Amino acid sequence: MVPLDLSQTVPITSEIQQKMRAIGSPLSLTMSQLWDNASAKANGKPVNIHYAIGVLYIWRPDLFKGRQLRVDVETAS
Repeated sequence: MVPLDLSQTVPITSEIQQKMRAIGSPLSLTMSQLWDNASAKANGKPVNIHYAIGVLYIWRPDLFKGRQLRVDVETAS
């Protein structure tokens, strides 16, 4: 589980963008385009791209730190 607040704290700098483009894989170019498109639509406001962080985790789990925790899901209501 990746909390939504994670995607609000990940700084996507121009340096990170350049590194992603330099990788040149279809996934890295797609991720870079996701950030470009979201940033263009944000008009200078902070960009929250929750789904892209999940994709990035699947692609490069080594970039994340985590721990195993118990999660209870309430389904009665």
